Amino acid sequence: MKKENQVESSKLKELVRQRFGEKDRDRLEEHFSYMEWEEKESRRHKEYYFGRGKLMRWTGLGCGVASGILAFGIFGEDVGGLLLFLKISLTMCSILGPLLIAFLKDSQDLEKNRETWIRHRTYVNNCINECLEYSNGVKQYDGMNEEEARKLFLKNLVTHRENNNQKFGENMNQ
Repeated sequence: MKKENQVESSKLKELVRQRFGEKDRDRLEEHFSYMEWEEKESRRHKEYYFGRGKLMRWTGLGCGVASGILAFGIFGEDVGGLLLFLKISLTMCSILGPLLIAFLKDSQDLEKNRETWIRHRTYVNNCINECLEYSNGVKQYDGMNEEEARKLFLKNLVTHRENNNQKFGENMNQ
């Protein structure tokens, strides 16, 4: 997490803790702990999605080009018939093979990572929005007494976690 985001996140959590009080504090801290874990997972999957995906594509492209040049240079220029066919076939296979492998592997792995990254990020964003609404007493928390607001806040955090877990189950079944 970027430094300024860490500061803002810690300030927001402190505001929520102040309003929340000591009652059921362990449940609140459990949600904060889970949010932090989800944030780390979100970053990890995002880094994989953008970093390793590019690396894999460039590696496949580099291997394909290099092996194509190599295969094309194996035979002399004055070949014909079966040797020409072999030269062209070997060149095409050496170019298309690594590219095909890279793009097929890339699309399957990265799609799963993308879905996981989106799921983690959505959960964290929903919880941050919930914390902002609760700490400022707006929207659904406007005009509620502290006990009702605390219960609704915990209920909403649990709902966000259940939605996250449900989406995880859906992703696993795909």
